[in-house]
Amino acid sequence: MSSQKEKELVRLDWKSYDDFEDYNGWTNRETWAVKVWYGDDETLHGIVKMELQPYLNELKEPDSDVNVVLFAVTNHLQYIYEEYIAFPILTLEYERPILQNARMMLSDMGSKWRIQWREIAEHYVGDFLEEQARENQ
Repeated sequence: MSSQKEKELVRLDWKSYDDFEDYNGWTNRETWAVKVWYGDDETLHGIVKMELQPYLNELKEPDSDVNVVLFAVTNHLQYIYEEYIAFPILTLEYERPILQNARMMLSDMGSKWRIQWREIAEHYVGDFLEEQARENQ
């Protein structure tokens, strides 16, 4: 059973995009690689979870707009990439906490411009809403 907010979540039809490659069910390899790294690297997963939690918690409020939260999560996922992966490596600024596998992540993720941040955000928001619906049953 889906909640009202799940019904309000505007999901894009990624298969209609010209550059849709269907890489393991994702728009392209770059988007898939980011989602894999964000979920599989223990340090990065912890950062993503901690950074996104305040936005996702807004969905618990009855008057919250799921698409506004989706927009915020989309932007913050990109911020995490910039702040924790790309920036410390590209500027050689090692005073920041740098992820142990950041160089490998950056090369694995490929072109930043092809990453569909909103597609990744849809999964985080959708998973959170499904979890909330299960808890409220």
